Amino acid sequence: MNRSQETRTIVTYLCANSVYYKGVTARRLGRSNRQFALQSGSRQGETLQLHMSWKEYRDRVVDYGHIKVFAMASVQETKQS
Repeated sequence: MNRSQETRTIVTYLCANSVYYKGVTARRLGRSNRQFALQSGSRQGETLQLHMSWKEYRDRVVDYGHIKVFAMASVQETKQS
């Protein structure tokens, strides 16, 4: 939701990594960067997606590991995140 009187530009980053059971990153599986504008007073929502088929990431997943997804967004005009 944009409560300001001005349009705000949102920059997003979404990343998925294969990690070992202790939390150490093994390999990057994929990432996505996106930018969009929120009009003033807007309640609009945006969906971030990272599409990957099993064939694209099966060789990058480690045994007994996990997939860690990290997302970050920042407002370009105010530098808030």
